Amino acid sequence: MVEGEDFTEAGGRRAMTELLARHPEVDAVVAASDTMAAGALTALRSAGRRVPDDVAVVGFDDFPLAEHTDPPLTTVRQPLEEIGRAMVRLLREEMEQPEVAWRHVILRTRLVVRGSA
Repeated sequence: MVEGEDFTEAGGRRAMTELLARHPEVDAVVAASDTMAAGALTALRSAGRRVPDDVAVVGFDDFPLAEHTDPPLTTVRQPLEEIGRAMVRLLREEMEQPEVAWRHVILRTRLVVRGSA
C-alpha cells in the first residue's frame, strides 16, 4: 500500500488519513521523510490510533525533529556528510574524466530505534 504526497508535514497527514480510510487495518507505516512521519503521527492521533501500540511509524532522515515528536520517531539515519563528500568526489571525477561511465554509490544507513516502532 502506497500513498503519494509531498514531503511536508501536511502531506504526511493527508497520506496517513487517506491510508487509514482505505486500509483501516494498517499496523505499520514507513514514511519517506521524518517530516512526513510527523504528519502521520498527527493523523494517527486524530484517528484515535496509538503509536506504536496500534500502528508503528518509521521515518527517514533522522532530522532533529525526530527526537522531539510524540512519541520520539524511529527513523533511518542517512550519512549526510558522507553523501556530500561522495557527490563532490563524483563531480570532480566527472569534470576531470567525462568519458568515464557513471557509477552508483551505496552508502550505509542506520536504523535509529526510538518510541514510535
